[in-house]
Amino acid sequence: MFRKSTKLQAAPSKSAAKKAAPTVVSSDLHIFGNLVSEGSIDFDGHIDGNIRCSALVLRPNAVVNGEIHAENVQVFGLVKGLIKAKVVHLCAGSKMEGIVLHENLTIDEGASMEGKCRRLVKDPGGFHAPNEDEAVQDLEYEPTSAGKPVDMLRLIAG
Repeated sequence: MFRKSTKLQAAPSKSAAKKAAPTVVSSDLHIFGNLVSEGSIDFDGHIDGNIRCSALVLRPNAVVNGEIHAENVQVFGLVKGLIKAKVVHLCAGSKMEGIVLHENLTIDEGASMEGKCRRLVKDPGGFHAPNEDEAVQDLEYEPTSAGKPVDMLRLIAG
C-alpha cells in the first residue's frame, strides 16, 4: 500500500528555470556589483554594475549604470551604459544614455535616447555587431568598472 518509489526524479532543466517566476528587485534596493540570472528579471532598483539575463524589464524607478546583456529588454527607467539585446524597447518616459546593440529596436514617443545604436547581425554563433570590438570602440564607449573594486567614497559622494 505504501511503497517507496524507486524512480529517480530528473533535475530541473534550464528551460524550466527560464519558465520560473521572474526575479524581482524593488525600488528600495541599491546594488554595487553584477546581477546574473538565467531567467527574467523585473528591476525597479538602482545598480552600479552589469545585468545579464534572458529577459529584463526596467521599471520607471530603475537606474542602471553599466551594461545590460539579454535577449529581450524593456526600458521604462534610466540606463547609462550599454544595452546588447536581440529586442530592445525604449518605452515612453524612459531615458537611455549610451550605446544600444540590437537586432530589433523600438523607441516610443516620449522616450529619450542620447547615444548611438548599432544593429546586430545573426550568424550561427548568435548575434553580434559586424566586428563588435571595433563597433564599441567606434561608438566611443568605455566599459563600466563593474567587476573591479568600487571606490565607495566616490560613489557615495557623487
